Amino acid sequence: MTRLVRTAALALGLSAGTVPAIAADPAQPLIDADRAFAQRAKEVGVGAAFKEYAADVSIYPSAPGFTMTPDDWTRAFPPGSTLEWEPVGGSMDAAGTMGMTWGKGLLRGTGADGKPFELRTHYLTVWQKQPDGSWKFVADTGVPEPKPPATKP
Repeated sequence: MTRLVRTAALALGLSAGTVPAIAADPAQPLIDADRAFAQRAKEVGVGAAFKEYAADVSIYPSAPGFTMTPDDWTRAFPPGSTLEWEPVGGSMDAAGTMGMTWGKGLLRGTGADGKPFELRTHYLTVWQKQPDGSWKFVADTGVPEPKPPATKP
């Protein structure tokens, strides 16, 4: 029986008394920051959360001049609108100072016509590690989720 256990351990790449290390996802700190950001949006509102997590200047392709300050973000979302999102992946640079997360979101609000709307999105957020060790986003963008093609009857 001992020989069988030793053979199985060797076959699995194990040596006596050791367990192989499982590499942690290097992007996990970014994914955690993105999740905390999303939670904060539920607690204080979308614009306020964006203000908290934005770098001093961030890039937003839909903004005039493509840049936003934290205060600009507070005005980017109409009062009463909600944005919920969940990261589905991330990537970090080798130095551990920059990276990105991506995922899906749902924006809800009231349009200019007074009618409620829902918009499903895909997003990409670029993060930079701050001197205090926190993460702030330096670029953020989202696009509407593609609608499935219409089926013919």
